[in-house]
Amino acid sequence: MKNGGKLRYNRRKSPAEYRVASTKERQEQTMDYDDLINQAMKQVKNEENKLQHVNILIAGKSGVGKSTLINAAFRADLAQTGMGRPVTKEIQLIEKPGVPIKIYDTVGFELDKKVQKRTIKEIKKLAKEKRKNAVPDDDIHCMWYCVSAPSDRFEDIEENFINDIAALGIPVILVLTKVFSKEAATQLEATIRLLKPKIHSVVQVLAKDSEFVPSFGIKELVEETCELLPASIQNSFVNAQKGSLALKRKKSNLVVKASVATSFGEGFIPIPVADAPLIIATQMAMLAKITTIYGIDIKKNRLETVFASIIGILAATTGGRTAVSSLFKMMPGVGTLVGGMISGGVASLITTALGQSYIQLMELTISGKIDLSELPADQLETMFTDLFSNYLKKFKGLKH
Repeated sequence: MKNGGKLRYNRRKSPAEYRVASTKERQEQTMDYDDLINQAMKQVKNEENKLQHVNILIAGKSGVGKSTLINAAFRADLAQTGMGRPVTKEIQLIEKPGVPIKIYDTVGFELDKKVQKRTIKEIKKLAKEKRKNAVPDDDIHCMWYCVSAPSDRFEDIEENFINDIAALGIPVILVLTKVFSKEAATQLEATIRLLKPKIHSVVQVLAKDSEFVPSFGIKELVEETCELLPASIQNSFVNAQKGSLALKRKKSNLVVKASVATSFGEGFIPIPVADAPLIIATQMAMLAKITTIYGIDIKKNRLETVFASIIGILAATTGGRTAVSSLFKMMPGVGTLVGGMISGGVASLITTALGQSYIQLMELTISGKIDLSELPADQLETMFTDLFSNYLKKFKGLKH
């Protein structure tokens, strides 16, 4: 065709062709569909490899519910029977491949005083040794000291232990566990605060639903902990924790904003639609970072299929070949994608909509509302297109 051409998306199965128009003439361009998918998958792996370990010390008497607390706060059922390995006689390390966190668990403090003293000595030795290494992910970053609220007891040896750990520069959060009665737990908290132990905060938690009281407090605990951590390892903690979707969403929103500002800000030079693969590659890098924040298992959730669907949607949108593209005509100052250039405004809007839609997809996945491993590709594409277009319709008050 005169001044005509095609943008082809090479794929092993059923390649889809989309017509695009450049400003002067139509050219035949080829996007390597598989290459974009492979790049995106590699970027997820690279982001995962960047994660450093967060090291949390957890202590308290036996029976305070440490294992239940760990499993409620972190993904992958970390505190399964037999998962820990001895570090010293009184300390065991709980960790799991693919989860960037290490939990140092201690024996109970209700044992005889010799064992108590030995435990405290070993923990202090471990903390000091790790401090000497001067490696951020080899430090003890925080301690959760657990006290069972129903016990209504907080002993001198516990206070002294907390103060000794705090003296090492390790922030301590005192966790009141098994809070079936908030009134009783609040009274115990007041009693503990009168002793003025060197704690950063007190968090009341019921880690597992009881017959009469639903679980609570895990969200507050993980958010409080994250604020105490060095910025360099916060993303690792957000990846590992499952107690706060809000925390994952907050970090993901920062990724979206940074991607838009860096790539499609005021200095962005409009490019021909035919060069859309350049933009798509940048957008997929953003999705790789968000995937890592949510801690999604890429094999279990068939992430390759997810990326393939998204790339197809983006390609059709930037090519002006979908109903989504027509939404841009209705937005003053944004304009149309068809037959012209992709401006910074258009690229920013598409990227923001993509990021927010993907965040919704991640949350639907980790909350168990959808199973990406079982969702057919056509249904996945339809669902994501709806999420994507619904976000665009909200832009500047655009009505459905």
